[in-house]
Amino acid sequence: MKPILAAYVCVGVLAAAGAAQAGSKNNSLTIALSEPIEGVNEFFAPSDEGQLHTRAVLDRLLSADASQGKILPLLATSWKQIDPATWELELRTDVKFHDGSVFDADDVVYTLNWASDPKINFRLKNRFSWVEKAEKLGPHTVRIRTVGPYALTLASLAIGFPMVPSDYPGKPEDFPWKPIGTGPYKAISVDRNSGIVLVPNENYVQANAASPKASIGRVIIKSIPDEQTRTAQMMVDNVELTRVVSTDIGGELKGDSRFTITPVNGLQYFYLSLDAADRSGIGYLKNVKVRQAIAYAIDRDAIRREIIPGGKDAYALTALCVPFQIGCAASVPMPNYDPARAQALMKEAGAEKGFNLEITALDRSRPVAEAISGYLSRINIHSTIRTVTFTAYTKLQSDGKLQALAHIYGSGGIPDTGALISFQFNNNIRDYAHNDRINQIVSEVETLFDQERRNKLIGEALDINNREVYVIPLSGAPQAFLHIKDLNVPTTTLNGYGIVLSALKWK
Repeated sequence: MKPILAAYVCVGVLAAAGAAQAGSKNNSLTIALSEPIEGVNEFFAPSDEGQLHTRAVLDRLLSADASQGKILPLLATSWKQIDPATWELELRTDVKFHDGSVFDADDVVYTLNWASDPKINFRLKNRFSWVEKAEKLGPHTVRIRTVGPYALTLASLAIGFPMVPSDYPGKPEDFPWKPIGTGPYKAISVDRNSGIVLVPNENYVQANAASPKASIGRVIIKSIPDEQTRTAQMMVDNVELTRVVSTDIGGELKGDSRFTITPVNGLQYFYLSLDAADRSGIGYLKNVKVRQAIAYAIDRDAIRREIIPGGKDAYALTALCVPFQIGCAASVPMPNYDPARAQALMKEAGAEKGFNLEITALDRSRPVAEAISGYLSRINIHSTIRTVTFTAYTKLQSDGKLQALAHIYGSGGIPDTGALISFQFNNNIRDYAHNDRINQIVSEVETLFDQERRNKLIGEALDINNREVYVIPLSGAPQAFLHIKDLNVPTTTLNGYGIVLSALKWK
């Protein structure tokens, strides 16, 4: 039994020389990402961009269908709850890993027990720590014991826990670079500089409509950190698809007859998190009136319409959740744009002279952070923006060094607001509020199967956040993809990156 470890790597850049022959004519697609290639390794590098390739290579036991709002079988064919903390699953008998080895209960038991082992540390450990123990009941039957009643067991099995082989033939540290999964695509090359090359898994048996077989014969995934370089590579036919961050960039190419822009809606949303707990030592943000002033100072609707790519199709958020998520109902609204009220609150807080604020942002949220900075300057909050990679952001966050964070979250792909508030609060490294009542609610809703009671508690947590202004929901975040016109891109997904590779097809 070998633990799957990660290595952190430098940015790989696609060379500009030479236009590649790609597209439907030779059944090949090149995709450009903004983040570094960190291998096929969702345990240690769970960024939204990483989900593009990890979820194409590594299948789950179950799958979540956005169109039906249901949990569907995938590697498991059926499941039953034995008691509030015990589940049994039957597994498919016709699945093989990409190296030809048979998928069975040993692989499930290994993956679940390894990922939930408290001695194994990685980002978003709470996705797996609810498992107490997995055991084999037969060659294709497993029992999962949770640490207590856990309402999101099935959803978590559909989103987390990518299945890995129990008898991986290489060294543990090799796995991100030589991954073996059961998914619709298999990796034939993974390199930090040249990128990832995927081809269809010829033995893949489609389990449901949400997990289709691969239809594109070759997918190349590159890291190009600069958006202008990404779009320039599209102009010379080196790239066929990339996610648009700036509305200006998208507008420049939208008129080119070779390309189109497709907005994809899902669970992602933009937010601004404030250091109310004063983990960074900034001081000012401990005052609720200052936080409320910040909320009143920001024209969230203008940001949604004018700054966010595909913003006209984005959800206008009134609470910290996407409207179609289970339990997304707040009775107390987040403060709306009112600059006069913002200035009055700053005076009441004794902060009318203003202060300096550092806003941390990742590539895709940089334009939103810039807009926020402009609004805050009107109430004498002088902000600088620090743009970082996902890896750097997680380090700053865990070290308590974020004064304000403009970021995007995809709800972990789980259409339940209980999972969302658990992510933002719950006394974890992301919790910059430290509100005892919210954290108490989070702990309670994780164990409740009574949905009516869960919804009431979740609503209470949303109301507290809106009153105290710990995390400001800015807008839904439809992901806008610039791509060649002969590629069909589905417009709804639960995948963090916004597209499911195997769902992409030529027109």
